Amino acid sequence: MEKGEVFDTNLLIEGKGELTTIFNVIEYPKVLEREIEVLFPEKKDFTKAIELMVMLLKKGKPIPTLDAVLASMCINRNLILRTRDKHFKKVAEEFSGFKAKIES
Repeated sequence: MEKGEVFDTNLLIEGKGELTTIFNVIEYPKVLEREIEVLFPEKKDFTKAIELMVMLLKKGKPIPTLDAVLASMCINRNLILRTRDKHFKKVAEEFSGFKAKIES
């Protein structure tokens, strides 16, 4: 049961969120102590991540690899990413299908 927002590790640490990815769980396994839904990547997510990375590298705006996969998972599922990582602005600026709420 997917909700509309995926929470990045920095917000999970604060106790926020009901939906995240397996990558965020690996970064912060303590999140499993509470009820949370975990998304797993599919082949289409890795394909989209490659597309994103190629586009961002061409524009001189690279982001960390796992963040490209995280963004791709959100794009492919029409979910909003909630994060404090400002580099996701680069993805939002260059790829109209990506939605993020970047908190301060």
